[in-house]
Amino acid sequence: MTEDADLGMRAARYRIKVRMLPSTTWEEANSLFMNWLRQRVRWIKGFMQTTLVYTRHPVQMFKNFGFKQYGAFLLFVGSAPLTLLTNLILWALFLNYTFFHYGPDLLFTDPWVRWPATVSFVFGNTVMVLLAVWGGWKRGYKDFLWWGLSMPIYWLLHSIASYWALVELLTKPHYWYRTKHGLAGQIVDVPERQRASASS
Repeated sequence: MTEDADLGMRAARYRIKVRMLPSTTWEEANSLFMNWLRQRVRWIKGFMQTTLVYTRHPVQMFKNFGFKQYGAFLLFVGSAPLTLLTNLILWALFLNYTFFHYGPDLLFTDPWVRWPATVSFVFGNTVMVLLAVWGGWKRGYKDFLWWGLSMPIYWLLHSIASYWALVELLTKPHYWYRTKHGLAGQIVDVPERQRASASS
């Protein structure tokens, strides 16, 4: 992810266009929790580091990339770690106030804050769940659709990984976890109809 973000910025600087290919990557999903979490730590840390590199001279960056491309970088790469860091705080405030009625009253009693926050919370999480379910349904993985409901937990774990990544960035900026592969134990036989739909 780190090199992808960096290479994307280098390509954008020289006005090289990148296109998506309608293909399927048959890669092994991470099957061990800590291995998966460390992988996310590495990715998020990479986004943080890439953002720091490309925001050292913001005026020059705007000149090199233009407002649209540099703005897209800040939105999709730069804001990703920030969103994950604040996500855990907002969840903590929400749960604390909901169950213990303790927290800053302004966030929960002022209608100008409460209603936009509630709509964003419900709409955002609903969209993420529906996208996960729809993706599995479209590809024919109907046995896995229930996992789409776990998306809020998925993002919560990403938030935990973001704090881990931040600590590592400050204490061990040159250290990167290596993801262990070959853990599946057996190759899952993909139905022929799914292979055909993926290649069409």
